[in-house]
Amino acid sequence: MLTYTIHCELQVSPPPSPTTPSPTVLSGGPQTAVVDEFTYKHKVSVCENYGSSCSPGSGSGPGRPSTIDDCEDGSSANNDYDADIIKVQSGDLSGNGAGFDIREGSMVTITAKVVTNTRPGDSDVDYLDFFHASDVSVDPIWQLIGTQKPENKGGSQQLSVNYTLPFGGNSYQAVRVQLRYGGSANACDSSGTDNGIWNDRDDLVFKVQKSTQVSL
Repeated sequence: MLTYTIHCELQVSPPPSPTTPSPTVLSGGPQTAVVDEFTYKHKVSVCENYGSSCSPGSGSGPGRPSTIDDCEDGSSANNDYDADIIKVQSGDLSGNGAGFDIREGSMVTITAKVVTNTRPGDSDVDYLDFFHASDVSVDPIWQLIGTQKPENKGGSQQLSVNYTLPFGGNSYQAVRVQLRYGGSANACDSSGTDNGIWNDRDDLVFKVQKSTQVSL
């Protein structure tokens, strides 16, 4: 009798390592806003294209409203008590995530310049509020991001916050900074010392890409 031996060898390769998709590379790079004096209630800086950052254009300033709604600067707002948005850019304060398009669900850094030179009284009651509106096609609903305290000194200084853009907003969104003398962190506060006559506000409209990620 013949005996046959059959030998089988099965080789199994390990599965490929999972890969994490990279964010979309910026399509427009840094954007500089143009001043829109027709779409909104006042002259407002608007970045009309997608990009990794948005910086304001010229043409607005203290005493010359630069808001998308009916909120105006206080009657005594001037260049010596002033808040201006310098930039909205992708990424956090450490630079993580920088260089990619601003998109919903991603973190951005909002940077503002404040000047607190000639406002009478105690600088301990100076506050800078940061707000975000996810839809500027109608009267905006402002969400408070946070409040920071300028240093107790005159001159110019920069303050920044991180913020994660929510899902489901409009393509055009806005941020606001408000420098106030006392009062409350309302988007158009007039409750502070001297009824908000020193308060200064600045809005910046920028374009936000939709994300393929589903918000749970």
